[in-house]
Amino acid sequence: MKTASRFIVLCACLLLPSIPTGQPVSSSVLLASAASEFSSGPEATEPWKRTIKVGDKAALDLSNLAGDVAVVGGPGNEIHIDAVKKVRARDSNEGRSQLDDLDIEVIEKPGRVRVRTIWPDWHHTSGEVTFNVRVPFNTSVAVSTVSGSVRVEKVKGET
Repeated sequence: MKTASRFIVLCACLLLPSIPTGQPVSSSVLLASAASEFSSGPEATEPWKRTIKVGDKAALDLSNLAGDVAVVGGPGNEIHIDAVKKVRARDSNEGRSQLDDLDIEVIEKPGRVRVRTIWPDWHHTSGEVTFNVRVPFNTSVAVSTVSGSVRVEKVKGET
């Protein structure tokens, strides 16, 4: 059965109290099946980089929905952000389109950098953004991720 026809069956089953055999249908089981259908496709990835000049005592606020975040302090006056966007979709064309829609927003203000992932409304596939960030030693760091690990090392500023 092709994905489109599975979606139609899914919608039809959600509207009916039972399938033709008379067995009850659990909408959560059907939704889990549909989600695994989307996430079992090929993985598409896209690297993303940004370097931002900051002072010795800068602040970084990074907010992510899904994916690991690592922040390491070092010498210098720049914040280096290396990220990898990853999605799984039904096919590579859909994956490329979804990578284009998944955005990383950077807002720069004097002494402060705010970074966040912006997931589009479709968010029907599995995906994540992993971040590896180098900051000056004295940077104050605030990091959050809903699904993923956070590691902050060698930072003398507030965490």
